[in-house]
Amino acid sequence: MPPSSAVRIEYAGAGSPGQTAGCRANTQSHTTGAAITIYGKPTARFVSDSTIFASAGNGIARLWTGKAVNFAETNTFEQVAGCDQT
Repeated sequence: MPPSSAVRIEYAGAGSPGQTAGCRANTQSHTTGAAITIYGKPTARFVSDSTIFASAGNGIARLWTGKAVNFAETNTFEQVAGCDQT
């Protein structure tokens, strides 16, 4: 995916039972419902200076193993029902 900057994602994601049980990366209970789901480890943060608004689930689900890439540092999460990032 090419880098994305200054985008707004609205009303994405789907509610999921248990999604707010904890905001941990790479757990099967947090794989559904995110506005953005990332399956493979990115080489760098590719979404920045962007807003995720009113996601019915989590904001960003990070589903790879290995060192985490933090997307919360450079993005804004507003009215996200679950975690900003898992």
